[in-house]
Amino acid sequence: MQILDGIVADPSKAGFFDLSIDDRSGRTTRLRLDGVDISDETVGGTIQNVAASAVSEVRVRPALPGVTSALSSAGEVSIFTDSGSNLFHGGGFYNFRDQSLGFASFPGGLDSAWQRNQFGGSVGGPVIKEKVFFFLSGERAKFSFPFNLLSTGYDAPFRETTGTGRLDWQLNSGTRLFYRFNYDHNSDIASLDDFSPIATQNNIPSHALGVDFSTGSYTHRVRFGYSKFVDNLSAAPVPGIFNPAPSLNIVLGQLQTGPNSRGPQETIQRNLQAGYDGTKPAQKHTFRFGGVINRIETGGVTAYGALAPRVSGSTDLVALQTVLNNPAAPFPALVAGDIAGIADNPLNYPVNGITIYNGRGFSSEHSAFGFPGGGHFDTRIELHAADTWKIFPNLNVSLGVNYVRDTGRTDSDTAPVACAQINMTLFPTPPCTQGDLLDQFGFISGLGNQVRQPNANFGPWAGIAWDPGSNGKTLVRLGGGLYYENNLFQNVFLDRRSRAAQGQFFGSASLCPSGTVLFPNGTVVNSIAGLDIASQICGQPIGTVAGDISALQTAYQAATNSIGATNPYFVGNTLSSSGLLAPNYQSPRVVQMNFGLQREVRRGTTFSIDFLRSVGTHFLLGVDTNHVGDASFLDSTAALAAINATVAGNPLTNGICPAAVGVGSSSLTAVNCYMAHVPGARIVDFATHGLDSANAYCDGLPCSVLGKGAAAFGGVNPLVGSNVMYFPVGRSRYNGLQMALRTQADHPTRGVRHMNLAVSYTLSRYKDDVSVRGGQGPGDQDVLSPAQDYNHPTRFFGPGSLDRTHQLSFATVLDLPRGLQLSAIGHFDSPLPLTLFLPQKGGGGVAGEIFRSDGTGDGTVGDVLPGTTFGTFGRGISTTHLTTHINAYNTTFANELTPAGVQLVNAGLFTSGQLVTLGAVTPTVSAPPAGNVGLGWLKTFDLRLARPIRVREGLTVEPSVSVFNVFNFANYDEPLLLLSGVLDGSPGRAVNNATRNCGIVAGICTARSDRVGPGSGVYSLGAPRQLQFGLRLTF
Repeated sequence: MQILDGIVADPSKAGFFDLSIDDRSGRTTRLRLDGVDISDETVGGTIQNVAASAVSEVRVRPALPGVTSALSSAGEVSIFTDSGSNLFHGGGFYNFRDQSLGFASFPGGLDSAWQRNQFGGSVGGPVIKEKVFFFLSGERAKFSFPFNLLSTGYDAPFRETTGTGRLDWQLNSGTRLFYRFNYDHNSDIASLDDFSPIATQNNIPSHALGVDFSTGSYTHRVRFGYSKFVDNLSAAPVPGIFNPAPSLNIVLGQLQTGPNSRGPQETIQRNLQAGYDGTKPAQKHTFRFGGVINRIETGGVTAYGALAPRVSGSTDLVALQTVLNNPAAPFPALVAGDIAGIADNPLNYPVNGITIYNGRGFSSEHSAFGFPGGGHFDTRIELHAADTWKIFPNLNVSLGVNYVRDTGRTDSDTAPVACAQINMTLFPTPPCTQGDLLDQFGFISGLGNQVRQPNANFGPWAGIAWDPGSNGKTLVRLGGGLYYENNLFQNVFLDRRSRAAQGQFFGSASLCPSGTVLFPNGTVVNSIAGLDIASQICGQPIGTVAGDISALQTAYQAATNSIGATNPYFVGNTLSSSGLLAPNYQSPRVVQMNFGLQREVRRGTTFSIDFLRSVGTHFLLGVDTNHVGDASFLDSTAALAAINATVAGNPLTNGICPAAVGVGSSSLTAVNCYMAHVPGARIVDFATHGLDSANAYCDGLPCSVLGKGAAAFGGVNPLVGSNVMYFPVGRSRYNGLQMALRTQADHPTRGVRHMNLAVSYTLSRYKDDVSVRGGQGPGDQDVLSPAQDYNHPTRFFGPGSLDRTHQLSFATVLDLPRGLQLSAIGHFDSPLPLTLFLPQKGGGGVAGEIFRSDGTGDGTVGDVLPGTTFGTFGRGISTTHLTTHINAYNTTFANELTPAGVQLVNAGLFTSGQLVTLGAVTPTVSAPPAGNVGLGWLKTFDLRLARPIRVREGLTVEPSVSVFNVFNFANYDEPLLLLSGVLDGSPGRAVNNATRNCGIVAGICTARSDRVGPGSGVYSLGAPRQLQFGLRLTF
């Protein structure tokens, strides 16, 4: 699979990996084992691994998967297990790697103990010759991996046991039946979040029963399958781990410490499926027909952050220098002599954001698997019919159609939420008393209608295969088809939470810049332990308020427990929502087109070239229908109130400066007086009193429920909060030219007895309109993604986050003299793209950001760098030209008013000069230092030397030695470990301040920290050089 055109391994959940096909995420690539679906329906990927020794064949269908695959817009992988025969056969193997044997040093020059052991075997043969056959396979993997950072670390082991058993029964010459059992159990200490590891444990038994038989001219294939996937995830209790604040999950750039907020979780999926596929030849036609019914049940508990609140801070250049230059920093340096000094201690960084969690973990009100909530259910029906018509001996034409229907993927069973369901205790003056409540979010009629259930998902396809020479040496192929995409269960979790009045749903609340939070029991809280949250918690050193933040979450969870089964996140209790599906929902789909030519150049050598085009539509993009924070909806009365509250709230101006009684001279005079009497006056002063978006001032809620006055930018209808609703408007486009050469030859050169060679090259472009919030990590159109511009959701369209322009792969096996066998495989892939974003003050969480980084005026902050689009860096902007583009931005766009600031000036509330002085302007971006690096190529070349030794007839022993990444290419920027596109100058992390070495600035090391390491999971392409010794026995 590694050398197939456009195919890349895509690590997903800890302990599993999938295939990214044609630059799409591997999340929704369909996976089948012996004809039975093994796809994860909650978050995507696969639900089980299969032992390599159990596999007889793997088929990858990247384009035009075929009539039997309705849900395969991202491609399909079919795996077939081995079976027994009349002869006993099997084997065993052992592979061993150790850091002391031929390993290159880990990233950062560390040389820690590391070991990998893989062993297993298989055996098959007859139970009753010619009738009944058995096959057994089992493998065990043991990886001991030390996670290292800051010269300290912890053990991060991975363990996996897989087993397969199969029994085949040849009933007669036309009927064969099989039963297959597969088991997979793995556990992992996943170190993706460095000092905040998670412990995962997966247990997956599965069964398949199949029968293939013929009746007359018909052939039939029937499959039954059952599987149960149980995934447990929790914060890993690793002894001695670096944990400066055990009661918090601290996030500072790439550094995380404390209990991981991804858990605890237990995810369960049970599939019971049956499928039929029939074939009937008739003269020049071959008809194919059938279908699948799959009952899917998912459930469990996902109590994100139940163990500790999440606290974020900034490691941007300004924040780092502030900590470095603070002589009164409350906590000492962690490592004596560290270049960062006191800045190496996370406890010295100010609190920029807080997320507190309610301790619950259900995503629906329906019971399942013994839990009182969290159940989601789907009965999937797939049907297919096709005809292959052999018009001429050298020309085949195929036509077909497939159909798919899922239930439970759109919450279409829920009724519209009526205005009468508003909680009158919290909202004594409701925004409406009749009609649909959701219509109030932007005054859009029909917004509260029931979500559409897709019942007519038919996918036609057609293909032509032509042999122009009628000699079997040339094949011309042309085809196209419509394929639908799976809407993962996780995409309806938040929708269900907003629509259900009852249920023990997961929930959280965010603070900073807002210092007021609505507790689940309806209590409004703005202080803890006598400390004002906005001024005495937010912005303070993390270490000095750690206990208070922990106490805040404890109180939040106690309030949750006091309300029983009432759902406090029901839209009638919050008048805000995030994650609702739009009523005009349509299933995402892709139209695929392919034109290709395959030619046997000479005997044993085949060359193929294909042009592929895939156009995706109706992927989900989120838009705030109430446009909270949008510059177009300025409330001048609320703005005046914020100005007066700012003046009255400061002892330097209270009673001295006049009140602003109206726009124009009165407002301008009040602001001038404030600026004259308050040294260092900033826009933050006014924003914290309401001159801001309601998203920042009131956390997206109606300000009235928090006991606050209206925000200046409260959206279309300030009586309700934000409503980020997901509409089927997203797009994607893939164009790829894929070439492959496969050859085998005897004695191709001196010293080589036989050669097999395969080379593939892909030149491609993949574009979409999926935002990568935070500027780091891959975007994914298969999960909910908020639009980057709420006013123009598809405005930004550029290279997708997994797009690689060039992909070259090759593999060869050479039979050498003296029985030696040399094999090699190599990959050379061009860099991934990166989107450039404006930096936010303090990394985010500071009031008034709409006046600094909301260049589009839609209410979202941290916008795409003006003049660029998604994925520009590495495509339109090279590393060497980054400085030029940043300088152009600083000259043209920096220190300018945002649309929100322009509205204040147009309304006569401020002058442009006042806003400039207050810092209410777009930021200046620092230019990269000398030697700045960009994103790198993926380069790796592996060798394996083996010597099969025939012990006796039917018994072979094969010792081998393998070297992975022979030349020790330094690889950076895997999809989950990219440099950041946020241009905040974070040393070693931001793309505008990352170098190969530490640099020359005192106290600041800009050396990049994104080199690919060996990892503790199942795949580590591009890791430092490793040496493996192997022994295989075959009989």
